[in-house]
Amino acid sequence: MANELVMIPAPNIPENMAKLTITYNGQQGDLPDPVSYDSTDGDLKQMAAESVRQGYIPGLDAVAAVDFTDFVVDRFPARDDVPYHRLSLRPKTPFGDRDVRGGHDCLDHQWIDPGHCGVCHEKE
Repeated sequence: MANELVMIPAPNIPENMAKLTITYNGQQGDLPDPVSYDSTDGDLKQMAAESVRQGYIPGLDAVAAVDFTDFVVDRFPARDDVPYHRLSLRPKTPFGDRDVRGGHDCLDHQWIDPGHCGVCHEKE
């Protein structure tokens, strides 16, 4: 039983669609609706930004000035043990833009009104 593989039921995702997971500001959440696996990186970033702005993604705080321009899209095709495609939108740095070495929390400031970083909240 110690090494037994436990299968998690797959979400109902059509064959040409994917689950989109977003990592932002040290948080992570999945877009509730599947997206096309063939979407361009730009389209995925735009969908994600609109969803985050509206607070549509469980696990992520709503952020009005979110910008995924410099984020990376990873693509994971379906496998036997994960029978649906997965997409991951994440910062170029690990840990959701948190600097785990100490010092500033943010490696790429995203300034929002009134002059605060939307990631680490440092003043401009």
